[in-house]
Amino acid sequence: MRSHKINFTKGEIIGPLIAFMIPMLLSELFQNFYNSVDAAVAGRYLGKDALGAISISGTITSLIIGFFTGMATGVSIIVSRYFGSGDELSRQRSMRVSFSFSTGLGLILSALGCLLTPQLLRLTGAKEGIFDQGVIYVRIYMIGILFTIMYNTGAGILRALGDSNSPFYMLVATGITNMVLDISFVKYLHWGIAGAAIATVLAQAVSVALVYRKLREMEPSFGFSFAEVKDNLSIVGEFMSFGIPTGIQNSLISISNVFVWRYINGFDASVVAGIGVAQRLDRFIAMPSKAFSQTVTTFVGQNYGAMNAKRARKGVGYTMALGIGITLALSAIVWALGRSCVSLFTDELDVQQVAIAMMYSIIPLYFTMAGRQILAGALRGFGDKTMPTVYSLLGMIAVRQLFLAVSMSISHTPVNIYYCYPVGWGSTFILVTLRYLRLRGRFERELNEKALAAGLDPEEME
Repeated sequence: MRSHKINFTKGEIIGPLIAFMIPMLLSELFQNFYNSVDAAVAGRYLGKDALGAISISGTITSLIIGFFTGMATGVSIIVSRYFGSGDELSRQRSMRVSFSFSTGLGLILSALGCLLTPQLLRLTGAKEGIFDQGVIYVRIYMIGILFTIMYNTGAGILRALGDSNSPFYMLVATGITNMVLDISFVKYLHWGIAGAAIATVLAQAVSVALVYRKLREMEPSFGFSFAEVKDNLSIVGEFMSFGIPTGIQNSLISISNVFVWRYINGFDASVVAGIGVAQRLDRFIAMPSKAFSQTVTTFVGQNYGAMNAKRARKGVGYTMALGIGITLALSAIVWALGRSCVSLFTDELDVQQVAIAMMYSIIPLYFTMAGRQILAGALRGFGDKTMPTVYSLLGMIAVRQLFLAVSMSISHTPVNIYYCYPVGWGSTFILVTLRYLRLRGRFERELNEKALAAGLDPEEME
């Protein structure tokens, strides 16, 4: 498996941005394909209750996965800065320490997740048939959550080094593995919803083996080093200072979604399953914004380390244009092929109608979701650790929950569920945009001062 490192600190901008983003976008595609296989197989072979159980379970598992995705962002920022500055010893040490620390913490959270599965599912207000299947699925899934955490941390390190190709190839391999095992366990061995969960856990284990092997190939000094974690708590503090705000944001948004599901579970099984299908399609449309958000964090992080403010600003502008444009194009495709997309998950017409109605309601507003993701990623790359998280929590939790509380008290209809998502995106987009415009000049002045102190002329930098 060949690696291809991209250095964002020199040369043209748009080409490397696209070259870095495409494997990440394809990785997101296979990650979503990988996560959607369980739902598609359950919907086809086990019925709407199993489909609803997996949809609700996704909200629960996102509590932990979301936190460690944020932690992986922190790791990526720190490693990319050392890469940009050319500090090889610090870069190598940060790779070992971050991977070892995440593995240890993942073991603890995996165990807690298994123990607390029933309590977590009760928070969603799931009805009896869906709840029983959800407990089986989540408990098995939680066993493999450690593998997901290890993979995300390892993939974050690879991307910080400019290698976005390898995570894509790994997800292709694990996605195919998951699909084959899912169909084998559910359709042919009749293991039910437990079979879908077991297939996912085994596929996650494959992803860890691949990412660990790749990191060892790229950096022979890489490996588990738990003793080194204790001796380098400053590195842990660095990546956690970036990662924890993002992780908390992701987890709290998942908690908010748990309470959204309490509203959803007030409707019948067709509405529950239909909204679950729409959320699967939503994740596909969100792929470009997530990929570009991670891309711009790495781009800004590398140029922050290189003290090149002018180049960082250009990269943010290009990323916004590309990210929003591709998101709108993908939205148009899903709009045109709505029923065909929905039919991949279920052939029950009442479920399909709900899913299509939700997608048609929110598709015109996806540009706000793309904008908020990309600008938040740029702010984190500049070192703004806290406020993107605060604004996301305000928009995605406070505003969304207030909207639901008011709208559902006026009219108890699924349409209010549909629109609570773009309401959250839009409010966060406004807040993050104002923050970026207000602080951009300060970030650039700080970098220019550092460049002058290092004997560089900011005006002559690319």
